[in-house]
Amino acid sequence: MASTIAGNFTDMTITGTDDAANSESLLAPQGDWALSGMVPDGREAEVYQSQGAVTGIRKGPRVLPTLSVSAELRDPSQAFHKLIMGVTAGFTSVSVDIGNYPCIDLDLSFDYGATARTIAAEDAYLTEWNPQAGSPNIVSMTFTIAGPVTVDGETYVSTR
Repeated sequence: MASTIAGNFTDMTITGTDDAANSESLLAPQGDWALSGMVPDGREAEVYQSQGAVTGIRKGPRVLPTLSVSAELRDPSQAFHKLIMGVTAGFTSVSVDIGNYPCIDLDLSFDYGATARTIAAEDAYLTEWNPQAGSPNIVSMTFTIAGPVTVDGETYVSTR
């Protein structure tokens, strides 16, 4: 019988890595996150019709998913923030082969009940970084993912 007790994502760690093996982590034990825009193989559906009847559904253009994350700022270290901005000493973008915008690979690891879970996203670029002073201090950030996405080792989006 399935449990009727709701589970929560806890003990999240976000690790970013560039192509020069610079790697930094942000601990977010009670952080919020949302992965948006995930569709089969990262492609939108193209629906074809003839005289009002659907005659075909095919893979269309790429849809780039987004990852939004927020966390309490418990550590004053700026290392993770420097990495996602591309200003870490010796930074090399993981997408240097297709352009000069700073991109990193992201790994999220967290617990869901008693199960450890992971999401890996390649070629992610920062679209928003929002630190907020308060009690507690919060940082939120949004990434657009141009490369492959895997969830618990299963490939959901295969290519960039």
